[in-house]
Amino acid sequence: MPKSEHIVRYSAEEMRMSKLPSRSDWERATRMTEEEIEAAIASDPDERDMVVDWSKAQPGIPGLSGAKTRSPAEPFCVPR
Repeated sequence: MPKSEHIVRYSAEEMRMSKLPSRSDWERATRMTEEEIEAAIASDPDERDMVVDWSKAQPGIPGLSGAKTRSPAEPFCVPR
């Protein structure tokens, strides 16, 4: 059976150098309360059962020690 999805792999360097526009609505995200964030997570079937303590998250890219964030406007946070 042929796959119906298109998977593309990028290295960490390619992701850092990417000029693709963000599809994240950071203004909306910063206006959300903790309760709204928790409700949004609970309603997402992919995230519903995941338990992560984001209060200890630090910017970086998984697997690269000392890595810098992709851009200040769009950090990638990693739970520690």
